[in-house]
This record gives sequence, C-alpha cells and structure tokens, in this order.
Amino acid sequence: MFRARPVPPFPRPRAVEQVEYRMTDREPIAPVPPVRPAVLALLTEAAQAPPEWGLAVTPQDRLDGDLLLDEVELTTLDCLLRERFGPAADLGALRAGLDLAGLEALTVADVERLLPAPDGHTEVARATEPRATEPRVEDAR
Repeated sequence: MFRARPVPPFPRPRAVEQVEYRMTDREPIAPVPPVRPAVLALLTEAAQAPPEWGLAVTPQDRLDGDLLLDEVELTTLDCLLRERFGPAADLGALRAGLDLAGLEALTVADVERLLPAPDGHTEVARATEPRATEPRVEDAR
C-alpha cells in the first residue's frame, strides 16, 4: 500500500536587506559625500519638483541623463546659481565649453565644483578641465 509522505511546510523567506538601486551606467568608486543643501534646493527649484525629489539626488547624477533636466531648467539653474553664489558659478559658461558627450556627462558634482567652497575659494579650474573621455583640441590637429 502506498503511503504519501507529509509535505514539509514551504521554507520561510529570509529577511533581505533593502538596497536601493539606481539606473546608471557608472559605478561609484568610493563613498561620496552628500550634495550640499543649497545645491539641492536650487536643483529642486529649477526642476519645479517637490522637496522630497532632492533627497534622492547624488553627486554622480547626470543633469541630463539621470535628473532629466531640460534646457529651460538648466538655464533656470544657471540663473539661480549666479544669483546665490555670484558670477563665478556660471553653469552656462561651463556648458558652452563642452561637446555633446561632455554635456551628457555633466553631473551634480561638476555643478558643485563651480561653487565657492565653504572657506570662500572656488574650484572652477577643476570643473572646466576637459574630462579624460573628451578629445582635446590639440589632439585633433
């Protein structure tokens, strides 16, 4: 006579640690400091987004690809940055010197480099240097 074995209860799922994933083609190299609150406020205002939108913004986020800022929002951000931080925070001038690949790769960290550091110095030189992926004009000749 055939006797069925009792079926053990299904294994309970293990608790899984919640991990937030962002769709991006770049991996963070090291822990990144948070975006300055003043920059978050200006980004949120320029994007006409709710305040909680800024909580998810990281320095690696691209203005175009990740935050989906359009030309009007980028121009608004440029005006807000210059009003708040002075003429050295000229996002328009930075963008004017970039090719299409550079514009697509422009990040929140690049915007922060335009701003005066808390000690009053600006890091404009680093922000306007060509990236390794951008061909230099001298190389084209």
